[in-house]
This record gives sequence, C-alpha cells and structure tokens, in this order.
Amino acid sequence: MTGGKARWISDFVEELASVPSGPNFSNFYSPSEPANAVRRHNLSLYLSDLDRRSPNVLMVGECPGYRGTKVTGVPFADVPVVVNGIEPLGMFGTSNGYRPPAEKSHPPKEQTSTTVWEVLARHQFVPLLWASFPFHAYADGPDTNRTPTKAELRVGREFLLKILADWPIEDVVAVGRVAERTLGTLGVPCKHVRHPARGGKRDFESGVAHLVANGRSIDSSGL
Repeated sequence: MTGGKARWISDFVEELASVPSGPNFSNFYSPSEPANAVRRHNLSLYLSDLDRRSPNVLMVGECPGYRGTKVTGVPFADVPVVVNGIEPLGMFGTSNGYRPPAEKSHPPKEQTSTTVWEVLARHQFVPLLWASFPFHAYADGPDTNRTPTKAELRVGREFLLKILADWPIEDVVAVGRVAERTLGTLGVPCKHVRHPARGGKRDFESGVAHLVANGRSIDSSGL
C-alpha cells in the first residue's frame, strides 16, 4: 500500500467515525463505544487490501444491515465472512488480521452477505463495495433495518464522492434502486443490478456475470 493511500484510509475512517449518530441511525464506527474499534480496524484492513488489488469497479448498495456491516464494519460482510474468510479470493479471515466483534452476542449470519460473497467468489470478481448511507438506519429498534431518508443520503454521498475522487474507478454499479437514485443525484453514470435480498439472488448473480463477461473485473493475478 502506498504511503499516500495509507494516509487517505486513516483520514477516511476517522472522518467516518466522527459523524454523530442520529435519532434513528447509529454510527457503529464512532469512538464513543469501545467495541467500535474492531469495526474501524476491519474497515481499514479491507480498504488496505483493496488498495493492493486496485479494483476498477465500485458497487454501491443501500445501507448497512444490523446482521452484517453494523457488526463487522465491512461493507456487505457478516461475521462468518469476516472471521472465516473467502478462500477463493484470499480475502478476510482472522489469519489475515480481521477481528470478530467484541460483543459477546451478535447475529450469526446475514443472507445478503452470504449471497454477495458467494457470487463474487464464483466469478473471481472483487469490486470496491460501499453504501449510499454508510451507517445503520433503523425503524423500531436496533435490530431492524429501514431505507435511509433523503437527508441521510445527503450525508452518505459525501463519502461516496471521496471514493470516486481518489480511487481508480472506471465503472460504477448500483446494487438496488436506492443506490441508483443516489448516484443519479450526484450525476454519476452507473449500471444497475438487482439487490440480492427479497428474492433477488438469481438476478443479482446474472448481473454480476454480465459485468464480468464484459470485462468489468480486476486482473485475477492480483488475487
């Protein structure tokens, strides 16, 4: 990893952590909770790994779920993904320095995370994954998910813009319609694949297969 990018990652995670939680969303990177240090560590490690791989595709989802990113700190990744790793891609795992959540009790699995990484591993495809709103938006308590508001998406797009400005991104892919609308407000041209939740697994996989077939993948020698 270049010294410049190492500094960028440190500053990016610090700025992300500095956003105050709202009445109906939580910033699970905030230093206000000691357990969040694990999530900052995992996100930094993920971005450092991607810096080495130099992905040219950014895939943007909606926002973190309470069973996945909220627990691990890594986009589209639940505890089994982060702790056990994705062997075909040589990613994640405690052997690579990733840490399990500090909380004794946490959700065991998130279906979206499982689907996303199964599909990416099958196609040897490693994009940079991010969210339209990078914090956990909830409805009826911390163990619920909801669609972020327009005001929340305005907060999230500042982080999207930083990624687009400073990473070698050539193609942007919206995972779901919320991400597509967010990218549209930024004037960012994007392709669209269906979100894998709520019966969208088959369409998500066919969308990824189409991207890979059209050359939108990193060189597998970097895996």
